[in-house]
Amino acid sequence: TSCHSCPEGRFQNGNSDEGICTACPLGQFRSASSAACEACAVDHFADEPGLSACKPCPEQSEQAQMGQSACACQVGSFKDPADPSEMGVTVPCLSCESVLPGSSTLHPNSESSNDCLCPSGTYWHRPFQGSSVAFCKPCSKGLICLGGTQAPLQALGY
Repeated sequence: TSCHSCPEGRFQNGNSDEGICTACPLGQFRSASSAACEACAVDHFADEPGLSACKPCPEQSEQAQMGQSACACQVGSFKDPADPSEMGVTVPCLSCESVLPGSSTLHPNSESSNDCLCPSGTYWHRPFQGSSVAFCKPCSKGLICLGGTQAPLQALGY
């Protein structure tokens, strides 16, 4: 009797599991040319068991570690609320520029547009009262702008 090799994305766990093919776990894959499951490379992920190849991280995201099941949004972007992943991201992240022009996040892996803040030297500005549009406006002479959502402060001597 001859044994057949397991299909892509699956592996046989030693002689004790002869004939039983198990799906590669999250963060790993197995192609037809490999004998065992392998960890996904940096900037790639496997968010479901039994993959024959890892997926590249979506736009505006990255993954610095091997063998992961999701990626993380880069600084300046945040997780799309429609992303089904409980941990990390599996769909493209959204840019802070799309919700508050001139803003960014302080850290990678931001979960919400609320993490988009104006950088130091700018302040959160609405062109007129009641406007639904806001942006980060550069600080004018005589003002100190700490960024975030703080209003500008008057500099000493002005």
